[in-house]
Amino acid sequence: MRLSTKNIEIYKGDKKEEKPLNFQFCEVFSPASTQEEIYNKIGKPMVNEVMNGYNCTIFVYGQTGSGKTYTMMGTDTSPGILPRILKDILSTGVQEEKIDFDLTFIELYREIFRDLLLPPQPDNLLPFKRSKPPPLQIREYTNGDVYLQGAYIVRINSFEDVLLKLQAALEQRAQAPTLMNETSSRSHAICTLTVRKTNLKTQQIIVGKLHLVDLAGSEKVSRTGASGVALKEAQATNTSLLTLRRVIDALNPASSSTSSSSTSSSSTSSSSSGTAVVPVSNHVPYRNSGLTRLLQDSLGGNAKTSLLVTVSPLQINVQETVQTLRFGGSAGQVINAPKINVMPSSSAAMSELAAEKALLKSELEQLHKILESYTGVTELFAQASASPSLLTLLEKLHLLAKAYEQVLTENDGARATLASVLPTSTTSPSSNLNQLCHEFGVEYRAMEQITQKKQDEYRKLQSQYEDALFQLSLLKPKPKDQ
Repeated sequence: MRLSTKNIEIYKGDKKEEKPLNFQFCEVFSPASTQEEIYNKIGKPMVNEVMNGYNCTIFVYGQTGSGKTYTMMGTDTSPGILPRILKDILSTGVQEEKIDFDLTFIELYREIFRDLLLPPQPDNLLPFKRSKPPPLQIREYTNGDVYLQGAYIVRINSFEDVLLKLQAALEQRAQAPTLMNETSSRSHAICTLTVRKTNLKTQQIIVGKLHLVDLAGSEKVSRTGASGVALKEAQATNTSLLTLRRVIDALNPASSSTSSSSTSSSSTSSSSSGTAVVPVSNHVPYRNSGLTRLLQDSLGGNAKTSLLVTVSPLQINVQETVQTLRFGGSAGQVINAPKINVMPSSSAAMSELAAEKALLKSELEQLHKILESYTGVTELFAQASASPSLLTLLEKLHLLAKAYEQVLTENDGARATLASVLPTSTTSPSSNLNQLCHEFGVEYRAMEQITQKKQDEYRKLQSQYEDALFQLSLLKPKPKDQ
């Protein structure tokens, strides 16, 4: 292996005269590179991006023992990217802004999401040091954003507070010894910091989000000596990493003039960052793994993303090294489309909700008009006593109409609850306006879910109603010939 500042040459055999494989990256770090050097190139540029309202992600990818977790987490005396970037973000701010920091830390273990910030249970019976928590479920907002339902969110007040939370979380992460690493990570770890910044003068709210992803090792199961539970863990890890590679391949444009990368590790590494998606395939298999589904935006959407790959300089690991570098080079071709996340003001959000309410009411009126305009309804009611099946259908229609009215009533009640938390005046904000705006954001996201649920119920009722109308049309007596 030969290194330069932006290039890695790999010799697959022992003979140096053979033609080497050449890999280009925007940065390459040698084994002598320090944690600070790597952070200054990879992590530090993202501090301002997150504070300015962008979504940012840093992945660390590589085989077991190549330095992934060390580069991301570090040690007490040599901190990695994660503690350094969190410290810089938490120390950023101006007097005219109110900033809230929310932290989540989860792991994907055998395709099951688990919360690492939950306090450990008293019965430590399992290898990962705590009793089995309820798995988290992936959900989707109406705007397409993905989130984990039930994830424990911690409000952060200081960097010291973050360190305590991180230490407790890392103790819960699944680890096990293998032939390649005595403390091999058996899960993908995802630490997410959400920054909600409110301008105290304009009341504008922007939200930045930072994902820091430490992926489990990518290597052949046969080399780890895994068996039993460890074998199943390795198989699940390889499945999710294979999906990740397929997603990157699907997003990689056929030809691209923009490519970027960066690298780091205790041995050698490289990383790729891309910025909007020009997929060569119509289908991107995000849903084939929880990892790619949760981080869909980071891989090919609204995010500024860097992939840092770590490799081993040993000849015995040359096959894994070549595969890792090829993956890093392919990821560098993906282009994302990041944008600043600006939350709507209270008045704009209420206008949007009012418009949606008017739309639902209009749909209800249309439903009633269809029922009233149906020819022969009066005659059918008159004939109902002579036709038990017809009476059942008419009762069903009546019940469906009442059920839909109940759906709208519940929806209006939920909107009224949301309106009660909003400030009544925009010209003279009260002292707790910032808190109200924050509560509004939470309630607004919850309201989106409620609205989606009600719309689904409406569509189901409408389908049943149309089926009933069709059956009525079959039962309606044909007019006599003149």
